[in-house]
Amino acid sequence: MIDLQQLLDSIDDSPDDSSRSEATLRLLCSTVRRYNQTCEELERLKESTGFDKPFPILRLPREIRDEIYTYSLRAASWVETTPRILLAAADYAFKPPTSGILRTNKQIYHEAIEILYSKNIFKFHEPEHLFAFEDQIGSENCMRVREMSIWIMFPSVPDSVPSYWITALKACRLWKICTPGD
Repeated sequence: MIDLQQLLDSIDDSPDDSSRSEATLRLLCSTVRRYNQTCEELERLKESTGFDKPFPILRLPREIRDEIYTYSLRAASWVETTPRILLAAADYAFKPPTSGILRTNKQIYHEAIEILYSKNIFKFHEPEHLFAFEDQIGSENCMRVREMSIWIMFPSVPDSVPSYWITALKACRLWKICTPGD
């Protein structure tokens, strides 16, 4: 709402443009009245239609909620797991788009966390990052992870995995990793 008196007090009337100022003042007053009437009408409509209340997402079928969670939590490519202090600003694009949905309530958290870990590809640069990631997400969420990507700087033999990665992968708790084609 616009306070008309406050607006009128802020206008500086110059004596040489009195007719122009008067017309501007009338136009301004009518505009403020119409604006305030529109605001009041919108408030009445919001109350009568229920648009002033939160969207009842939990009334939707689970399949539709899962689609919403997938849209909200699936990263465009992979999820970068490198500690943030080592990342450049451009690398922050590789994270789930709206992970804030997990903070809505407990039921949504438990439903959406499955999507977060099962529908994203987690990228690891070092075995230490893999173990730090496991510690951070916990064993229950480790069971939900389905895909991961490891980064190898210069493999000695094409299509081979260095021994330190093999040792780390054997020791990790990401047991449900699927290979392409499974």
